[in-house]
Amino acid sequence: MRIILTFVFLAFATASLAQDMAVPPFYRGMEKTQTQLAADRVLIERALSAHDGDAVAAGQRWAGMAWAAIGAANAEDAVRRFNQAWLIDPTNPGLAYGLMIATHLRGDDAAVVDGLYAEALAAMPDADRKFVQVDYAQILMQRGDLARAVEVLDPYKTEPEAAALLRHLNQIQEGAGQ
Repeated sequence: MRIILTFVFLAFATASLAQDMAVPPFYRGMEKTQTQLAADRVLIERALSAHDGDAVAAGQRWAGMAWAAIGAANAEDAVRRFNQAWLIDPTNPGLAYGLMIATHLRGDDAAVVDGLYAEALAAMPDADRKFVQVDYAQILMQRGDLARAVEVLDPYKTEPEAAALLRHLNQIQEGAGQ
């Protein structure tokens, strides 16, 4: 019995420590050690070398790895890869969008996800904003904030992706008597 209790305690302690050690989006508020900074320089150097000095192409490769991590339900790895993509090419407008999704899946505070949503909208070209809006509306749905999700999607109600989601939201609201 003592072994089982020790194992359970260690499992909870490890999970708690892992959450406390979660790398923040864009490394915000994180004091990096000299070793971490040196590792960042090596990452950037190797990424650029592998892409003939093209930071955009190298950054896209790392962003692609981040999206693959999201597809594999590995939110922590996705955040890490998006952060690395940012180190390589901080001009990529899609990084806040990817981090919005990854941090939501990781279970970060709503304020973190909402802040990344605002950054993503500001950074994304007009043609791509609807994707941010649709995904953010789905995040709001998962939080139970249906009214705000409808509000976010309203400008895109004629777009097929948003229209289908709006119909679904309206059915949920009608069923809940809202």
